[in-house]
Amino acid sequence: GPRYEDRVKLTSQTASATKEEPQLRPPDMSSLQNVLAWLEDFCYRWRRGGHTMANIRPLAEHDLSEAQRIVRHAFGKFMGVADLENFWTDFDYVYGRFGAEHTASFAAEHEGALAGVNFATNWGSVGFFGPLSVRPDLWNSGVAQPLVAAVCNQLDRWGTRHAGLCTFAQSTKHVWLYQKFGFYPRYLTAIM
Repeated sequence: GPRYEDRVKLTSQTASATKEEPQLRPPDMSSLQNVLAWLEDFCYRWRRGGHTMANIRPLAEHDLSEAQRIVRHAFGKFMGVADLENFWTDFDYVYGRFGAEHTASFAAEHEGALAGVNFATNWGSVGFFGPLSVRPDLWNSGVAQPLVAAVCNQLDRWGTRHAGLCTFAQSTKHVWLYQKFGFYPRYLTAIM
């Protein structure tokens, strides 16, 4: 299917061509395609109502400390950890990836502050991305999608033939996000 930017462009051209926007109705749940189309329309309308998506740029060295905090807080909040400040302090998901020869690092800014991060990794014809992390106070605000679009575009520039990611398979929110970009579950693999 078309990349995220193309779908947004097409949606915005279609919406601007109509003078009066029809009322948003509940989704037709008869197929996943209908639900995804409804979600795209909803997101477009929501952004037009003043909610803006983040600006994406390369991650910079001065961002690393805050990026590491965002990763820890996002994963900790999702996992239900009570003490986010002391969660995963012994793990490095940011510093080791930043600046690596085979990795591209992306930052999302929202209102002048770091809002999220994502990393694309190139292993020749194989590529993967993550961890995708967004500040918990900005979940559901349009920060994750442009970060996924950025890594997908990077994987395309590298000529990646097989791309993947790791996610929380029990979370339909995560699965749907990645399906918008052509990533569908194939095999459930437990990583221990």
